[in-house]
Amino acid sequence: MAMMECVSVLVESLVRELEEDDEEEDLWGHYQQRENDCVLSEWSEWSQCTTTCGINAQKIRSRRVEREPGAGGRPCGPRSEVRSCQLLPCPR
Repeated sequence: MAMMECVSVLVESLVRELEEDDEEEDLWGHYQQRENDCVLSEWSEWSQCTTTCGINAQKIRSRRVEREPGAGGRPCGPRSEVRSCQLLPCPR
């Protein structure tokens, strides 16, 4: 019986620590969303490349803010990403 009480006290202590902890991760390393954190949509599909041949062509994808962060909330991450397109040289 003493062993069960010891385990129970240990579990209660760990639960209390987790509830009081301001860390953003749970025991398994997963981010825990808080109600005042920014919420972003899923990424859009990648756009077409800005040109059909040559260098410096890019494509972009984006996401929108679904909820702005509140006081003390986690800020919004990047709202767009850009990638280079690997294209063939333009004909002369």
